[in-house]
Parts: sequence; structure tokens; C-alpha cells
Amino acid sequence: MAAGQYGSFDPSSYHFSDQDLQQIITKTANAVTEMNTVNSTVQAHTDSLVDANRSDSGQILSTHLTTWTTDFNTCVNNLNDLNSKATALLQVNRSTGLDTTSQAR
Repeated sequence: MAAGQYGSFDPSSYHFSDQDLQQIITKTANAVTEMNTVNSTVQAHTDSLVDANRSDSGQILSTHLTTWTTDFNTCVNNLNDLNSKATALLQVNRSTGLDTTSQAR
């Protein structure tokens, strides 16, 4: 293949099937659920861990737990954003398929 506007990449060969997108949607939703479960466990122990460790190590632990919360929220937001985009693309795939089928008749 000759290099063109997109280099050696052929954009016409790039697509996600409905099955690919549904798998992305399901797996990201499952990941968010699992992350929320882990986060609930972490949050349930946070106060007691910090209270039990009122030393320098307790302060370090508290800082790491704050980092966890920030990183957790960023990760969940990114997974939800990916899920929304995959859902929208799935809808476009399906509506495009319906439109082209009806126009071909």
C-alpha cells in the first residue's frame, strides 16, 4: 500500500463492530462497578486507619489515601466517558446501518 494522506494507514479499514462496542460498554461498566466496590472498602477503613496511626506514617498514609481518592475519581470518570463514547458510537453504527439499508431499497 502506498503512503497517502494518512501514511500507510487505511482509514476505510478502521471500524468497531456492534459486538466490539457492546463488549467495551459491558467491560467498562463492570470495571466501574468493581472499582466502586474497592473504593467502598478503602473509604470504610480510611478514618480508622488514620485515627490508629497518628504518627508520621499515619500522615503519609493519609496523603496516600487522598491520592487514592483523586486517582479513583479520575479513573471512574474516564471509564464512564469511554462508556458514553462507545454507546454513542454504537448508536451511530446502528442508525447508519438502518439508514443505508432503507436507502438501498
